[in-house]
Amino acid sequence: MALPAQALEKLAYSPEKTTGTYSRLIMISASLLVLAVFLWVGIAYGYKPYLTSQLDGVNEKINAFAEQIPADKQEQIAILYSQLVNLKQVLGNHSAASPLFGWLEKNTLPGVYFVKAAVNVSGSEVVLQGAARGLDDINSELALLGKAPEVKRLTIGTIGNTVQGWQFSVTLSLDPSVFKLSPPASQ
Repeated sequence: MALPAQALEKLAYSPEKTTGTYSRLIMISASLLVLAVFLWVGIAYGYKPYLTSQLDGVNEKINAFAEQIPADKQEQIAILYSQLVNLKQVLGNHSAASPLFGWLEKNTLPGVYFVKAAVNVSGSEVVLQGAARGLDDINSELALLGKAPEVKRLTIGTIGNTVQGWQFSVTLSLDPSVFKLSPPASQ
């Protein structure tokens, strides 16, 4: 089937390309290029020297301050600062038995008291000898100690009735964090 003449003319006719589209694209590209060059020149010849002069001013102030303090004093200050940093690190990792007593106070029932404690800080182990009014108090205390998250293992030693009341011994393997000194609050 043949196409009508009007359709053939429309197919053969190609619209003229408008020159405005390409000229606008070139204009935008040229504008962006000029803007980028302007920014580069401003940064390279304006902002960079400004920052360099500011840095030189700060370095001059540092050197002037350093000249006010003799070299031997500067060395002493550096040594003192190094010692303080090392001391802070050592004390932060220091283990001691004293934090154990606060933990033990929180985990002791009113009807129970401890008469003897043997502490092995390096092994994180504590052997306690205690006294209670009755077996129920001992059972409650052992259950409380066993549920504490810091207790890794609880071993019951002896339980017996004496003239003074019920006595017991228990060995606790504790988390090493119980023996860590808490750092002082920073001001």
